[in-house]
Amino acid sequence: MAERVASIDADYPREVTERHLDVGSIVWAGMRASIATMADAPLYLIAVIKPRLDVADAVLERLHAMRDATREEPGNISMDLVVGEEADTWLMLEKFSSRPSWEEHMTLPHVGEGNAFLADKLREPTELRFYTET
Repeated sequence: MAERVASIDADYPREVTERHLDVGSIVWAGMRASIATMADAPLYLIAVIKPRLDVADAVLERLHAMRDATREEPGNISMDLVVGEEADTWLMLEKFSSRPSWEEHMTLPHVGEGNAFLADKLREPTELRFYTET
């Protein structure tokens, strides 16, 4: 179990992990242990996407294609592209049946090719936020 916790810690910036551990958060430690044992539990992901405005239409078209292809994957439960009050920042709301399903998703051609296409069309790298049920 410790090995899995270590790999999960790698998903979080070191300062976030240390900040939570520095305050002696029993809840955080318990959640880390819970996440470590939930390899087959649903994985929720929010991708924060900030397209360059001069190519926003091309980015939107590619994201729709990626979303549509992902919805056909056996491990995908849902994927929606949404926009909120900040019209220049989009969120891809994703749910996979498990973390391994998401990891498999990341190896597929439509993801790799799509991410390569988007690389120079974003104002900053996409921020990925991972969640599991508590």
